[in-house]
Amino acid sequence: MRKNLKNHNKYHTETLNQSTRRRALRTIAGVLVGTSAVGTVGARNQITEIDEPTVIDEPGEYVLTSDITSVDIPIIRIEADRVTLNGTGHTLAGDFRSPGWSQPGIEANGVKNVNIQDVTVTNFGRGISITNAKNCSVKGVTATQCRTSGITIQTSNSAVQGNTLRNIYKGTGIHVGGSNNTVAENDIGSLDTGLILKGPSTKVRNNTVDRTVEGIVIYGNNQFLTNNTITNSDIWGVYISNSINNKIIQNYFQYARISGDTENSIIRANEIDE
Repeated sequence: MRKNLKNHNKYHTETLNQSTRRRALRTIAGVLVGTSAVGTVGARNQITEIDEPTVIDEPGEYVLTSDITSVDIPIIRIEADRVTLNGTGHTLAGDFRSPGWSQPGIEANGVKNVNIQDVTVTNFGRGISITNAKNCSVKGVTATQCRTSGITIQTSNSAVQGNTLRNIYKGTGIHVGGSNNTVAENDIGSLDTGLILKGPSTKVRNNTVDRTVEGIVIYGNNQFLTNNTITNSDIWGVYISNSINNKIIQNYFQYARISGDTENSIIRANEIDE
């Protein structure tokens, strides 16, 4: 059963029985201000616990209190602004045999100020997908065994930082669309393409990309890559596809090369070790 967190208390006055109360989301700040058969909502600054597939449609801070394995995908759907989802180290796992295997484990669309952190996502089409959004972040996430991408963002002014992406089959570690995003300090490896940049003006710094077919592929303009370590790429370390006004400065390449077609770009002070 998917749990919806919207406060329906003012519409429903029925009394919860004991089993329903145990299933309801718990709020860690003492007093509940609204309960219903589909969940609970607390006052501002309280923390709401999640232990089953859930739709979040109220602002607030939410924490996972257990691992969740489900064919009900996405396991977490975020439909509200100003949400922080803290996985507290827990794992969300899908099932490739389910009809929705191509869907993300965590999905947010049309939101702003959403932060996802400290969770492992595995066995999904996409680990985390945030689209049509702004001012969001994905930090401290581990994505493994996903089909098409570990993290996909189509956002503006957002950050993907400090994540680990491994074994994404024939897919991409991090897929970035939108503008003015930052991709930093991620550990990406053992997949087809480490990072795809489609939107303009992405800052890519201090990432490690290892054992890929393609390390970083640039489509959007005005990209800035610095202090990244790109090693063991089968075809190229960085490929630039008809993109202009890029800066690729002070990166380290080992068994990886820079190739492609670009204009008005600065490529300098990179160390290439073959």
